[in-house]
Parts: sequence; structure tokens; C-alpha cells
Amino acid sequence: MAETNTKDGLKDAWGKIKDVAHDLLTIDVTTFSAPDVTLDLKDGKAFKLDELFKEMQAVVKDGSSLTLVAHTHVDFDLDAVMIAKEDGSAALMEAHNKAVQTAIEARQSFVKALKGMFG
Repeated sequence: MAETNTKDGLKDAWGKIKDVAHDLLTIDVTTFSAPDVTLDLKDGKAFKLDELFKEMQAVVKDGSSLTLVAHTHVDFDLDAVMIAKEDGSAALMEAHNKAVQTAIEARQSFVKALKGMFG
């Protein structure tokens, strides 16, 4: 019985570690072109940049334009998917690619720091 509890405990711990690693090592970078966007911040709420997507989905006003230029998703196992506007701005694509590279480098540094703490 104790062996079963130990196996279940290890399985649970591994599942939690895998979930945290997936969250820490997955990268999503999205770049929009927004020549005319009006956000209607209801009730005088302060705009929080880290909640941009939630706020935009909720309150982008009619008449605004928002164009997806590129979205890159890099999974923890380094599988990657990129969606890009065919005629996207070269400057925005360069900025998008730089953001992806910076995010990857930051994650790699974080993993190296963790490894150094435990290895």
C-alpha cells in the first residue's frame, strides 16, 4: 500500500512539475498593427498593459482597426507555429522576431539559473 501511495505521489509531483515547466517554457508573441484603435475603459478603470488582450477583446470600439501582423507560439519542446500577414510591415516583422528571440533567450537564462540552483 505504501508503494502505491509513493507512486501516486511521484506521479502527482511529476504532473505538477510538467505543468509548471510547460507554462514557464511556452512562448507566445503577438504583434498587431493598430493605425486606429480606441479602447473604451469603462467605469474609469486603469488600463493594465499585462491585461491587454482581455481588455481589447472586451471593449474595442466600432470603427477601430486592429490587424494581426504576426503571432508566434513556441512550445516547451521547441515545436513552433508562426502566423504572419502576407504583406506585413518589414519593421513590425523585425520587431516581432526580435521579441520572439528575446523571449527565447530569457527563458533559456531562467532555465540555466534554475539548473544552477539545483544542479
